[in-house]
Amino acid sequence: MKYIIKYILITALCAPITLAAQQAPVLRLDTILQRVDQHNILLQSYGLKAESYKYSADAATAWMAPMVGVGTFMTPYPGQQVMDDRDKGSLMLQLEQDIPNPAKLNAKKKIHRLPGKY
Repeated sequence: MKYIIKYILITALCAPITLAAQQAPVLRLDTILQRVDQHNILLQSYGLKAESYKYSADAATAWMAPMVGVGTFMTPYPGQQVMDDRDKGSLMLQLEQDIPNPAKLNAKKKIHRLPGKY
């Protein structure tokens, strides 16, 4: 019984010390909002989605890159007998550039700027 009273007395004397040590620091509102912005995953995903709409609107007016191709044209299969010089085939060079319609580009840009309104 003496031991129980001794432990209760020690606990009662040490309790105010432990309670005073656990006071939380007072944070300002801008600090709290900044922490929410940095650590809230759902807000970060919305921010990334909004940024993707901005980049897709910019990409809607992009032109296709020019393409260059080189290859053979009407060459015979290996081991096939060639009768004339014209049967040997030829080398082909291809250059391609898509020039888009400006009205279509502007329409695509408007669609990508307003998400969900197609």
